[in-house]
Amino acid sequence: MNPLELPELRAHISRYISPSTASICARVSKDWSKDFAPQVWHTLDFQMFDNKDAPDVKVFNKYGHHIRVVKHLQTAFKMSLLQSSSVSNLESLDLIMDSSEDCARYASFVLAHNHACLKSVGIIGSFQAGERMIAYSFSHIVGLGLGVPIFSRLTHMQLHGLGMVRETFSCMLADCPVLEHLEIHDTIMIDGVISHIHQTPSVKTLCADLRQVFYMDPDDVTQVPLLAHFPNLKKYDTGSFEHLEPFTTYEMMQYYVDKFSPQVMSLRALSTASHGLLMEVFKDLTEICVSYENVYFPDIFHHYETLQVVRMYKKSEDCYERDSYFDLEDIRAEEGAMVHVMAYRCHGLKVLDMPLHIADIRGPEVLPWGCAGLEELHMRFMSLDTPEKINHTLQMWVERRKLIPSAVGDTDSSQGRVQINGWGTQIRAFSKESEPIEERVVRHLLRFRNLRKVWLGTTTWTA
Repeated sequence: MNPLELPELRAHISRYISPSTASICARVSKDWSKDFAPQVWHTLDFQMFDNKDAPDVKVFNKYGHHIRVVKHLQTAFKMSLLQSSSVSNLESLDLIMDSSEDCARYASFVLAHNHACLKSVGIIGSFQAGERMIAYSFSHIVGLGLGVPIFSRLTHMQLHGLGMVRETFSCMLADCPVLEHLEIHDTIMIDGVISHIHQTPSVKTLCADLRQVFYMDPDDVTQVPLLAHFPNLKKYDTGSFEHLEPFTTYEMMQYYVDKFSPQVMSLRALSTASHGLLMEVFKDLTEICVSYENVYFPDIFHHYETLQVVRMYKKSEDCYERDSYFDLEDIRAEEGAMVHVMAYRCHGLKVLDMPLHIADIRGPEVLPWGCAGLEELHMRFMSLDTPEKINHTLQMWVERRKLIPSAVGDTDSSQGRVQINGWGTQIRAFSKESEPIEERVVRHLLRFRNLRKVWLGTTTWTA
């Protein structure tokens, strides 16, 4: 018997193949179609075809129940294709709206028909510069008057390029009892007459630029900031918004944060505004993600007692996972000592993620890092500049790590050494310059008992 004749085996295989391969398999027979069709139809991206190439309504009637993710759904015609009763299991939906009544009506139907499964929704306006969706159209979209709790299971929402009265936004939040992540960009909210600013305690993460949060309506400087809706906010991402003035002041932002969202512990600010936010607005942060080019290192020390995660990038560029060495000049090389001082002072640091920094190993040899509980390190080291050197270093670290599974690193900066219990020896922090760079970096890595993930310029190794 051919093993592929077993439905259980085909179903298992379907989880690990690409949609294009699954599409070929689904054409083999009716039995194969049953097992591979869910993979083929799991994600539907309407950007891949125009109105003429869109699947027929009959196709949606037959396979619509397999669809879980819909991307770039725009134009009333394409939305009308999802009016089939078979399309009722969507978990993620991206709507690109125009201001037509048909578009709003079809969008409302799709949302209402999938409300029991929807966990993520993006509503994006496709308008000319300066235009926004009018309030009554948005009211149709969020389901006012439909009698169906459209967003009752929603955990993630994105709003972009829209316009609405604050009352509509507040009502929408009231319909999102389990919303956790909210992303808002280029959206104007006009206060108008608002009876109640609904608070959504479930929202833990907010991604919106400073003007969006603190100055939503350019014509109304007295408007209550967006933070008023989120009393339990833990993470705030400012995006890449560069200019603060004349919208508000850091002093006023601090007042609003303390009043409405005092529990913020994580800040992501990849802009020049990070200096004022770290120094004047937020207190006792546990996680910081800032731009490596713009960061002012003393700002980090302002949170040294509570800091656990530090990430520094070049905007949103991903610098990881490559076969060749990540060869890029360190534009902040002259301030390298500040990085070692940060690692020395922040005793609670668990993640140090700085792929753009090239560290001098002499720094931690002279001033051993105080973050004994370090778990992840992403950083390059001087002279460790080829894939061969990096891989050799990480291989030695992994092998020696296995020999001391119970090691506990206790940094003694006054004596210039590290005592590792369970290894039965002392490792001198001051090594000879002539010693191979690989040995010196391995010695540094072995100081941290909890260190499990290391990136030194190529790929991430896990111990």
